[in-house]
Amino acid sequence: YVKKDIKEDDIIIYKLIDMGAVYAVNFPNTKQFLYDKEDWAIESYKIYMPTLKKINSLYELKDYTGTIWIINNGYDNENSLYKEVSQHLKTTNIETKTFKTVYQRYRYTVTKVIKRTPV
Repeated sequence: YVKKDIKEDDIIIYKLIDMGAVYAVNFPNTKQFLYDKEDWAIESYKIYMPTLKKINSLYELKDYTGTIWIINNGYDNENSLYKEVSQHLKTTNIETKTFKTVYQRYRYTVTKVIKRTPV
């Protein structure tokens, strides 16, 4: 789904490094952000640099305009990362899809949003 639609200037954001690792490997030329507002991430995320950058505040993306792909743990029924992004960055939802993997029956949600103006 993402491979089919992602564009060169799009960005990807997620809260969990396990989700991020999959996207960092599959999209090495796409800017990605590990949103870690509690600042708990261990140093292992650094192996995905420079593709992946850790941020502690969504305000760090205030000047970005364009498409944001939000990867949310599917067991988070509130889709909390999407809600935070839309609230803080004033985005418009384009589409949300939920996926389930065969491996360990993992579930995750991908939400594609657009941010038209700096905050």
